[in-house]
Amino acid sequence: MVEAGHALSLNQRGLGELLGVSTRTVQRWFARRSAPVESHWHALARATHGAEPALAARLARQGSSSLERLGLVLQAPPPPPVAPAPSHDLRHLADAVVCVAAEAIDLPPGAIRLALRAAVGRARQMRLTLEDLEASLGEAKPPARVASAGPEKGRDERRRVRE
Repeated sequence: MVEAGHALSLNQRGLGELLGVSTRTVQRWFARRSAPVESHWHALARATHGAEPALAARLARQGSSSLERLGLVLQAPPPPPVAPAPSHDLRHLADAVVCVAAEAIDLPPGAIRLALRAAVGRARQMRLTLEDLEASLGEAKPPARVASAGPEKGRDERRRVRE
């Protein structure tokens, strides 16, 4: 309270006027016969913030608050969330993605790995997130299956291809 009076160049009467209390009340505070309430500390923090921010922070804390809560400084944004470390080896996780892609188009994983690598590389070059890429591809539809023709029809097809 004394430091706030000095920082603001106010005597006890001036502090009383600033805080809306009598000079006698301020005298009781200085004599430690009573104490200011939270709103008085907040008003002092607001009044001293421009001249002495560190003092204003202490006054705000005395009133169970902070400069941020009093709207005197912007609250720092929370740090971005940290992605959890993979619980598996990255190679195994990548293999799982390759296998899902290969199964979706009924190919062996080795055949799809090169295509996936090229697609992911291009997406990264274009600064596409996985979410953007997934959304732009639309809904996945299972590939149409050709009905098995049986052994005799398969031979006829092979014969036609050779001719």
